[in-house]
Amino acid sequence: MVKENKLVFSFDDTKKSRFGVLPRYAKNELLIKWFELPNCFIFHNANAWEEGDEVVLITCRLNKPDLEMVSGDVKEKLENFSNELYEMRFNMKTGLASQRQLSASAADFPRINESYTGRKQRYVYGTVLDSIAKVKAIIKFDLHAEPDTSKTQLKVGGNVLGIFDLGPGRFGSEAIFVPREPGITSEEDDGYLIFFTHDENTGKSSVTVIDAKTMSADPVAVIELPHRVPYGFHAFFVTEEQLKEQAAL
Repeated sequence: MVKENKLVFSFDDTKKSRFGVLPRYAKNELLIKWFELPNCFIFHNANAWEEGDEVVLITCRLNKPDLEMVSGDVKEKLENFSNELYEMRFNMKTGLASQRQLSASAADFPRINESYTGRKQRYVYGTVLDSIAKVKAIIKFDLHAEPDTSKTQLKVGGNVLGIFDLGPGRFGSEAIFVPREPGITSEEDDGYLIFFTHDENTGKSSVTVIDAKTMSADPVAVIELPHRVPYGFHAFFVTEEQLKEQAAL
């Protein structure tokens, strides 16, 4: 993938972006319906669901990405990393597509209460990026609220319900939502956000747990780890019951 310290592929920002929607019970690829939207690049989606004739996609949309940012001085290049939360709609009857910006930059790694995967949901949790590999805060969006389009930075207000700042010299990872009670019978945001944190001031790594409903600056728990956890991208949560099931295999 890399030749002469450069990627062998590049992003063509002269073409429109194409999105294919495949019915979940499709028998073959001929049933894919294609849509076009203005040029963009997407790393991570939050959720999607059916709403009348439309398929709604909540995603983090990147405008004119510099793919070399993954191999260079990412701190200097983050200013070109205009990653924002978007709502995209694909009308399966008319063939038309639309999009709406929901946040300022730079937000990424969106997660939800996974009990609502494929269902219409209200809350999205994401990260506020300091660089392509460093997370400086955790953010909570309310899809039922109108975004404040006057904001050029991610701040509380509009559809931003809360931001948990990790503090100077402290950086984290993707935050996983863990419901207090599994299922969709309790409130959607009744649970916790769990993520790794590394303190560059002390060299210590920890697991941080915060209240997903209140986004309080006071964490529910901070568990110091015996070893450094490198900065990473994705994570998932496994229950004690799931671990026991794996051990039995």
